[in-house]
Amino acid sequence: MITKGEFVKIIENDRTYHDIIDRIEKCGISFYESDLDNCYNYLFDFILQKYFNEDGIDLIYWWLYEDVDKTITSEDGSKIELNSARDLYDYLVNTTEEKHVYLNVE
Repeated sequence: MITKGEFVKIIENDRTYHDIIDRIEKCGISFYESDLDNCYNYLFDFILQKYFNEDGIDLIYWWLYEDVDKTITSEDGSKIELNSARDLYDYLVNTTEEKHVYLNVE
């Protein structure tokens, strides 16, 4: 299983990567959809697929790339704030009675 520290570092590196690429794109150089970007995306996806199932990966992508409040409403109606990568990790690995809903477990 991926540790919280590893997960946070992966998420931080993804944000850094996209920040750098966005700055380069503002200079008129296109990196998105390039071979470099495709290689990065392959590796990022590979790492996520090693530890998380499709539902977990969808949640991670939602958290990373959707411009919305990072709040989940649980089945009982309570709100769960996912303000940081640490919060997201805790939610992914500690969900409800169904343990490991989002994880690839063997």
